[in-house]
Amino acid sequence: MTGASPAESTASPPLRVRLAEAGPLFLASVEPWFEKARLEVYGRPGGEVLPASVIVERWSRDVSSGIHRRLVEVNGRPIGLLAYSRAGASVVIHELATAPEHRDRSLGAEAVYALEAESGASTARAHVPLTNGLAIYFWLRIGYRPTFFAQQQRSGFTVMVRDLLNAGGRTGA
Repeated sequence: MTGASPAESTASPPLRVRLAEAGPLFLASVEPWFEKARLEVYGRPGGEVLPASVIVERWSRDVSSGIHRRLVEVNGRPIGLLAYSRAGASVVIHELATAPEHRDRSLGAEAVYALEAESGASTARAHVPLTNGLAIYFWLRIGYRPTFFAQQQRSGFTVMVRDLLNAGGRTGA
């Protein structure tokens, strides 16, 4: 019998993470799913979708404050976005959004692992909304652990942390 083996047929396509530009051409490549996915992350599905010009303005401010974006691509097609910064020996992940049709395939985890490896950081932190149980579960599944501080409860976020020096490779499914 010819054809792909079961392992080959269920494997995820190769993942490539690259620096995303915060300009109109980039936004055209991720619309309309990105802003809707961002609203879901923050627990506001169906909320107001911001116009591209507002997103470009916000992203320009982010760059000046040290926040960078990486576009997650599978076979050259944008399927997700990571927003991150560096804080000493840590890489800090501010946002992770994946197009709905590419969820539940571990592509978000692959993107995080790629960023961790590329960063050379000793620890990774992710800011996760306390109201988003699926996001908290995602970060737990890939080896992050919550930190608990009173100010996080007031801000509505928790910081999930992963020790990259002693992580022993990838965790989770």
